[in-house]
Parts: sequence; structure tokens; C-alpha cells
Amino acid sequence: MAFSYVTSFSVNTLQLFVTNYQEYANSINMVIVPFWLITFLYLLQFKVSFRFREVSSFFSLKKKPRRNVVRFTETEAETYKLVVRHVLEKKSYLNSKLNLESLAIEVGVNEKYLSKLINHFAATNFNDFINKFRLEAFKQNLEKEEFQNYSILGMALEAGFSSKSTFYKAFKRHESISPKEYIERGVSVSNFDKE
Repeated sequence: MAFSYVTSFSVNTLQLFVTNYQEYANSINMVIVPFWLITFLYLLQFKVSFRFREVSSFFSLKKKPRRNVVRFTETEAETYKLVVRHVLEKKSYLNSKLNLESLAIEVGVNEKYLSKLINHFAATNFNDFINKFRLEAFKQNLEKEEFQNYSILGMALEAGFSSKSTFYKAFKRHESISPKEYIERGVSVSNFDKE
């Protein structure tokens, strides 16, 4: 009896499968597709939850205080002008070892304060700020008789640059041409005279 029940069940199942293949395939898809979809969404939840934390902290409703916003007054503007005047008069830029700390000591201000002044008023960092003075000194050296026998690198070193690569990178950034092209074009206008 048990054997005939199993056999008849198997035959009926096989007939059902053969005759109703489309219905059977749909029933399997109705089980497998939701299973994989649920698994995918479950795994995606972890990735999204980490991303959501990042995004929600970015768009948080709390306004965080802005730490780096500095309001400058007339006094700070005057201090910046004093720094520029000091750099020009003492020709501090000719020192190839000049750094933010040594200039701050020369001028008599805090290093961080000097950096913020330069960043705000010159709209650049300390190295670019000093390299602009050095580039102007290089341009002036091009016009002087005493530097006619110097190479381009020699004049750059005399202007305070510490290496060829630093000089060429700064020159290309500010003039958009190489020093050699600059000399060949005969462009030699110094901005020192304008200040």
C-alpha cells in the first residue's frame, strides 16, 4: 500500500510537471526570486546604513560652528601690509631657507596668525607668497648687467629659490610659460616697481 501511494504520488507529480510546466516554473520563480531579493536587500542594508550615517551627518540639521572662519579687521590688514613691507625691505625672500616660522619670528607675530593673514590677504599659501617675490627678483636679475653671465638656474638661486624644480614649477604656475620661453620673448616687466 505504501509503495503504491509513493509511486502514484510520483507519477502524479511528474504528470503535473509535464502538463503544467509553465505553472510549475512560475511557482518555483515565486519562491526563488523573492528569496534572492530579500537576501540582496538584507545585505544592501548594511552598506546603505553606513552610507546613510555619512550622508545624514553631512546634511544634519544642527549647524556646526565653522572653526576656520576668521574675520579680519583694519588692524590685521595693517599687519599684513607690515609683513609685505618687511619682506620687501629686508629682502627676506632671498633666503632660500626662509620658512613660515622664521618669517614669523622676524616680523614678531605668531606663526599660525601669520599663515592666516597670508592665506586671507594674499589668497595663497606661504610658499606661493614668498615665491612671487622670488620670481620678481629673478625678473629684475634678468635686466641687471651683473647677472648677464649667469645661467637661468644661477639667477634663480640668487633670487632665493632652493632648487631648479621649485623654481621651474613656480615660474610655470605664475607665468604659464617656461623661464627660457620668457627670456626668448623678451618679456621682462617687474611688479616690484608697481608697489
